[in-house]
Amino acid sequence: MLADAAVLPNSEPVAILAESEDAVQDTWAHYGLPDDAPEVRTARDAVLFVGLGESSTCRLEYDGYLVRGKRREIEIQLGGAWPRECVDDFLPRTFVVAIPKADLPPGRLHVVTEVGDELRVKRRG
Repeated sequence: MLADAAVLPNSEPVAILAESEDAVQDTWAHYGLPDDAPEVRTARDAVLFVGLGESSTCRLEYDGYLVRGKRREIEIQLGGAWPRECVDDFLPRTFVVAIPKADLPPGRLHVVTEVGDELRVKRRG
């Protein structure tokens, strides 16, 4: 994972796949992530920015990703130790991960999470 931060542009869940160095830099700034974007070998890897919301009592933990090519999905695997009920509030949370381009199917992609989010991926790059 390249970043995990309590930021979210426009407080709207969004997923962006940056496929060039310029796109990585621009998207990093768009999300308002702290520090500078890490160096990524964009000839080999794309960078997926996934901005979600979470409950203050049910914090999400990034556990990995799974690409399902036939369904054109990238599943962001999330975990966490959650109480029986979560407070119904909305805190921003963004995960940034590098994914080998060879693993990504062409065309439209969707991000899904185990907690029920589904986002269409905007490709930049």
